[in-house]
Amino acid sequence: MDNDIQKERKNLEDLVQYAVEKAREMGATESKVRISKATGLSVSCRNAEMENVSFTNGRSMYIGVFKDDRKGGVSTSDLSHEAIDQSIMAALSIARYTDLDVDSRLPDKDLLVTEEIDFNTFHPREVEPEELFVSCRDLEAKAVKANPLISTVISARESASTNISAMANSLGFVKSEATTTYVRNLTLLCEKDGDKQYGSSYTYDSNYDALFDDDFLLDEAINEGVNKLCPRKLATGDYPLILDVEQSSMLLNVLFAALDGHVQYYKTGFLSDSLGQQVMPSWLSIDENPHVYGKLSSCYMDADGVKTRPMSIIKNGVVQEYFLNNYFSNKLKMKNNAHNRGVSNTFVTDSRGQIKSREELIRQMDRGIIVDDIMGNGIKLISGEVSVGASGFYVENGQIQYPIAEFTIAGNFKDMFNGIVALANDGDPRNVADLGSVLIDNIKVAGV
Repeated sequence: MDNDIQKERKNLEDLVQYAVEKAREMGATESKVRISKATGLSVSCRNAEMENVSFTNGRSMYIGVFKDDRKGGVSTSDLSHEAIDQSIMAALSIARYTDLDVDSRLPDKDLLVTEEIDFNTFHPREVEPEELFVSCRDLEAKAVKANPLISTVISARESASTNISAMANSLGFVKSEATTTYVRNLTLLCEKDGDKQYGSSYTYDSNYDALFDDDFLLDEAINEGVNKLCPRKLATGDYPLILDVEQSSMLLNVLFAALDGHVQYYKTGFLSDSLGQQVMPSWLSIDENPHVYGKLSSCYMDADGVKTRPMSIIKNGVVQEYFLNNYFSNKLKMKNNAHNRGVSNTFVTDSRGQIKSREELIRQMDRGIIVDDIMGNGIKLISGEVSVGASGFYVENGQIQYPIAEFTIAGNFKDMFNGIVALANDGDPRNVADLGSVLIDNIKVAGV
């Protein structure tokens, strides 16, 4: 199988180089080409029978051409030379009608990556539908017997996929890479006294043998579903709150969106022109390291081929860098930091050395709410305002008292960022961000 993958990588490299050379022949000043190919298999089981089986074999090519400070781009799934030639002609035709933009160009050659980094995220194995079905069926059978409060096993699902990509540009750059992804998940429905709650769990990795075992999935899904049964209403008021490990990432997602180069250039976020300004507590720092061994979120280059590097995002509460791709680094006249991609592995640290266990965080809060689920999309990036539905648990005397639901939390992310009091060490290795539960000093809650 490894030989087949290497041949496929070479084939894709040949195709992107062909497209780049053909674009030059047709009159493009510069060009860049990307190809991605995904093959995979997914199986789900319900009531001990195969519910769904799907095969994936998709591929796509993007061709971007630059001519006379204008850019055109076309995508195609047909990788024949004839189709590539036609796509280049279409891209050049588009470029004739786009506005002049001197900032739309390839990155400087000295920014492009020259050496590959092996993150150990490619572990191919032969997978058949029957093998995945048996695995799902066994997981479902264990779940049915695991707890009397489980009324239904909604789904047990498993998938395996291989992703190969190649990239080239007219500066002589060409690279390819391959990764594998294996996923297993479980969804349950728990019931008590007429109330029903979902519980779910998942595991994923580039290495099939590194997936969490069935007992982990069962425990997590059952605890989630059972613990939320028969929730009560919450009185309206101001409360301290803990965003649990699955919801605390909302803080980072909003922060990173507000610091994105696109948002900064067009000034459409609540942290516009915030470079060098304090936006979080002075003890809190956030760093990105895209070079973590074994993580599927790691990368040694972005979608322009620019070399990635570890960087400080927030240091002692102060914004250190925006997330800049080639285009917006040109627009803002700042250094390209290889963010024509998502944000990679992030690490949140407390300079006070006071990161606590989840139980200690709850005791510190004493009385308040834990949010473990958020519903709706009531976030306004331009103002930082947030108003979303939530559910979770009510805490008093440092102990969880009962589940709560059907309430709304409202505030502004500027206040929430500066209101962070403490962090917990219950981060989930499945998440891109190494961030556990977060205690915030005050939030407005609309309940009953």
